[in-house]
Amino acid sequence: MIKLRKYQNDCFKTIIEHFKTHDKQLIQLPTGAGKTFIFLHYLKYNSVKSLIVVPSIELLEQIIHWGKIILNDRSVESYKSGKKADVIVTTAHALNFDKQKDRFKDFDHLIIDEAHHAQSKTYQSFIKGLRHNFKLLGCTATPERNDGKSLLEIFDTLTFDMNLLDLIKAGELADLIGTRIKTNIKLDGQVRKGGDIIQKKLKELDTESRNNIIVKCFEDECQGKKTLIFCVSINQTIALSNQLRNLGYRSEFIYGDMTRTMRKEILERFKSGETQVLTNCQLLTEGFDEPTIEALIIGRPTLSKTLYSQMIGRGVRKTKDKDVCYVYELTDNIHDLCNFNVFGSEGQRRDVDYQPGTRLTDHVKYLESLDSIEVDIQKVRYDIFGNLSDVEGNRLILLKDIPQTKNQLNLLKHLPFAEELTHLESAFLIWKNNLRKKYGFNHF
Repeated sequence: MIKLRKYQNDCFKTIIEHFKTHDKQLIQLPTGAGKTFIFLHYLKYNSVKSLIVVPSIELLEQIIHWGKIILNDRSVESYKSGKKADVIVTTAHALNFDKQKDRFKDFDHLIIDEAHHAQSKTYQSFIKGLRHNFKLLGCTATPERNDGKSLLEIFDTLTFDMNLLDLIKAGELADLIGTRIKTNIKLDGQVRKGGDIIQKKLKELDTESRNNIIVKCFEDECQGKKTLIFCVSINQTIALSNQLRNLGYRSEFIYGDMTRTMRKEILERFKSGETQVLTNCQLLTEGFDEPTIEALIIGRPTLSKTLYSQMIGRGVRKTKDKDVCYVYELTDNIHDLCNFNVFGSEGQRRDVDYQPGTRLTDHVKYLESLDSIEVDIQKVRYDIFGNLSDVEGNRLILLKDIPQTKNQLNLLKHLPFAEELTHLESAFLIWKNNLRKKYGFNHF
């Protein structure tokens, strides 16, 4: 029997308590935290018949594997088997099949894994079509959606929440050591649609020069590490793998359009170490569990915090020989929207870089110190432009009307709005910049 860790047991108890008085809830735990173990333990003691919905075959097979171990006195089956069972695991796609409707009813619990998908039409139509009482549990590592829709519209309450940093600090997950690799590639024009970069723009990043940067990064940094590379297109996935193989490395590629058998064989070779470096496109972001991954190369830029979290989440599982994972991020002109900064501040800070070899936990401390200084600066700004008007009266009003000096303009020439500032506003910004420099901050 697999024993739950303390935080997993806390989540397990939270689920039980909430369901005593409510029918819906959402739990959030990062990739690698063992959400599957938690909800399977819950079902073992609190459910007679349950349905588990997942987005992919790979995740379905993982849950069935662990389900048969944890629920050893219960029957666990895939929807494909056609057999009756205490626990049925299905992909979301199968919810549309009329022939499955009789099997997808009369359950007392509905578990939706990777619950950030639950706002889609398939999930919504299925849930709204149910006519019996049941408990609904959503499990996700990334509750934020690119379209801004709230998952609480479906699950009502977020009852348990632990983030990646919580578990890294607790020693439950591997810390991440990041390095940014600048490409000097610029994407012009419209790049965003539906919350992320449009595919046409991503394909523009599939160039020989950029691929050479990825290969050099692998050769310089990852030769002794089991490495997963995220690519912008299937074409780049294949080309990079072939390039690495021609250089003598044990490389393979994988993407969604391959047959299930081919994908399974490739992942087994990667897991065993027969394959050292695996390139992939739009596939290994959910339901892929390989703790021995030691390095990630993020060659696929994203504006989505959800997708970014999923990609780096592939490397956070610990083993007895691994307590850190190395992350190498290709930095194009738009890639700065999603990097380590998304974990350290309420808003994604575009103005803060990090030094090569920086640990995520250290970078977050740095971001927190910046946020603290920002608060102090805003307080001072309020004092200058707000309270002093009551004390100084007309003198402050006159100061506000005085244009900035040439010296001030020269000091602030890097600001696009500098010429529109007043003398007092310019003095404040210069003071702010000097404060940043005093504390060793390189960004204004």
